[in-house]
Amino acid sequence: MTENILQSYANHNLLDFEGGGNEEYTHLLKASEVLADEITNENIQAFALAAINPHINIENSQLQEVQKIIQEEWKFFVKSTKQTDIQRTILRVVVLNTLDYLIENDDKKAVILWLYCQHVYQYANIANKNEAKIIHDLIQKASERYSVLAKEDFQIVTPEFDFGLSKISSVRLPVNKERNASEILVKLSDVQEINQEQFYDSNQRNYKNKIDGDDFKIWYENFSQKLSITLEELTTTEREAIKKYLSAVDREFQNIFQVFTKEIPNQIQTSLHSLSNNNNLIWWKETLFSNSLQDSYREKPDLVQVVAMAYDLAYDLNGYTPISVDFFLKETFLKVQPETTKVSLKDLSEKFLSEENEFYLSKVLSEKEIEKNTSLSLLDFLTAKFHQKSKTNIATAIGIDETKELTNAELLVWLFHDFQALKLTQNG
Repeated sequence: MTENILQSYANHNLLDFEGGGNEEYTHLLKASEVLADEITNENIQAFALAAINPHINIENSQLQEVQKIIQEEWKFFVKSTKQTDIQRTILRVVVLNTLDYLIENDDKKAVILWLYCQHVYQYANIANKNEAKIIHDLIQKASERYSVLAKEDFQIVTPEFDFGLSKISSVRLPVNKERNASEILVKLSDVQEINQEQFYDSNQRNYKNKIDGDDFKIWYENFSQKLSITLEELTTTEREAIKKYLSAVDREFQNIFQVFTKEIPNQIQTSLHSLSNNNNLIWWKETLFSNSLQDSYREKPDLVQVVAMAYDLAYDLNGYTPISVDFFLKETFLKVQPETTKVSLKDLSEKFLSEENEFYLSKVLSEKEIEKNTSLSLLDFLTAKFHQKSKTNIATAIGIDETKELTNAELLVWLFHDFQALKLTQNG
């Protein structure tokens, strides 16, 4: 595993603790490697949100889990890092270093991280500019990975099928020179000639060759055996040549069948997937119909429109969505809320709890068990407020500046991404 984040923090003196040396850094790197196996699609959100919050409670469940891992190798970790701020920074940087590794090696975890963290980072209270830059670059790396994946889910391209064949096949049946009759005669030439005896033909008054019956039989047997062997050799050679030829032809056909059985169906499926996503977007915008509410978004309370639109679009689309969909979402939102409405993060939860919203939001916000002392996304925070009437304020729960204001359109995109990430974690 790399130590990019650990090294970056060390370079900017953000890991300044008593006795810090190569051995301690080795312990932290080892802890980061162990943590990589502990982070799942379901819990990466909590670890990531804790890591980007410089003011996270030291008793945070995720930080405590990291501390246990560190102390497996570094027994005196707590004693060596007496100050709470130093301990918290070390615990966070181990998580950040692990996340950096996961972004490079796990598409789904990179996507979930980016969806949950991008908005929280915008409102996080990160005073140290160097630290802010390190975390920004980490989230940006996840964003770039996400963009590549999202493009594949929405880009419609003309299918291209490469059969890998020229107009004229390169496969040829080899010419066997041993088919020549003269070559066969050469192979038979070592058969001994038939024994002959001379006798005087009184009628013709000259000498002639006489072939004894037994000698002819011996010669015939030898010749027949040699001829049989020669023909068998030639036939075997021919069969091997034909066999190689047919194998080569078969390989060419296999390449063709590969295109027909795999490449063509895959490209067609990809194109249909992209077309489906694009058609769903257009249909949704034109109808303004909510699948979750089974009604139009119009005439619903403002925040209900925001949450329902975010929920519906996240669950109606398959795969990942490019940044252009965020703008599409905002433009569609203008059809139901043409005027810009702003709300402070501090007041947001109170508006959610109003009676006019309760009936509709109960259809969209599924109750979820929230672990104590864990980092929350905005969606988790609002869900806990709605169902459990949680008293925790947004600054403590998420680590953001609660005085900041955002428009309903900005809130819509934020919740849209949180719903997308939630869907991914629910799918395992």
